[in-house]
Amino acid sequence: MKHAIIFVFVVAMFTNCSVFQNRVYGNAPELSTKQLVDWKNKCGQWYSKTTSNDNEIREELSTIYEDGTFSILFKETNKDGSVKFHKELGEWGISGNIYFTIIKSVIENGVQEEVDPLSPYYRDAYVIKNLTDKKCTYQHITTKDTYTETKVDKNFELK
Repeated sequence: MKHAIIFVFVVAMFTNCSVFQNRVYGNAPELSTKQLVDWKNKCGQWYSKTTSNDNEIREELSTIYEDGTFSILFKETNKDGSVKFHKELGEWGISGNIYFTIIKSVIENGVQEEVDPLSPYYRDAYVIKNLTDKKCTYQHITTKDTYTETKVDKNFELK
């Protein structure tokens, strides 16, 4: 009797798992041609430069990898001419017209630190306004800030 109960329990466990997996993963739609093209277009190296109202300059060099990871090097030049660099590493993706990033770690002064994975501060979502193989414009969903990046050669560097 004891073996029969264990057998029924094990069968029930495996049956529930397979049903659950089919329900969750069995209905995913195929990616559209546009989704595949957007993913391919977003991969590569991107540059942007903005000047704030008080004449501080912020440059970004984003490297977007096909495996869903990214690195962004920031160069901030203050009014007094001082320069500060820092880098963010993480994961990215596109779902429909939404581009999103999840920062996993930050490098400052040569020291890499993991960020708090529970903090929503390190997760951003943007509405893609325009994405080609040469230019990308997107708007932050919360702040409404709009960013425009230009694709650059893989050898381009911030100096």
